[in-house]
Amino acid sequence: MHIYCTTSKAVFLLGIKDDLGILRFPVQSQFAPGLLLQVKPGLPINDQLMEGAESFLGEVTLRSAIDIYQQFSKFIELANGEKATLYVGVLKKLENFDSSSWAPMAPILRGLKSRHNRLNYMLALQVFAGGFEQQDTLVFEGEEAEALIDDFG
Repeated sequence: MHIYCTTSKAVFLLGIKDDLGILRFPVQSQFAPGLLLQVKPGLPINDQLMEGAESFLGEVTLRSAIDIYQQFSKFIELANGEKATLYVGVLKKLENFDSSSWAPMAPILRGLKSRHNRLNYMLALQVFAGGFEQQDTLVFEGEEAEALIDDFG
């Protein structure tokens, strides 16, 4: 399945777990943390995200080490007001790779000035926490169920 980006810019929020298991992310811009890419129209975005990560990291064989969450893409705003599409992925552990200069998510979220961008990065955090993998079911019984039916019925 090929996915294409509808904006001229993309931000790839690429996480890697450090030795303590904390996800860290490269930050090229405080306004839209992640890897900022100029989108090439007509080319599948996954290929462009992989190429951008390889270029940033100086590696040419990362494709098997990156998992992109296909279900997630959100519009964010760049510092100049231009729209970009936010994509998320995880970089599997690499030998001799030091991610200590990359930022964990908490300071990234605190540093975001735009409430809209902060919300979309919080949604991305849910993806990293397994939001697409959980099979949760919420069941209401008795008075709770009746109250919900009255409210929404």
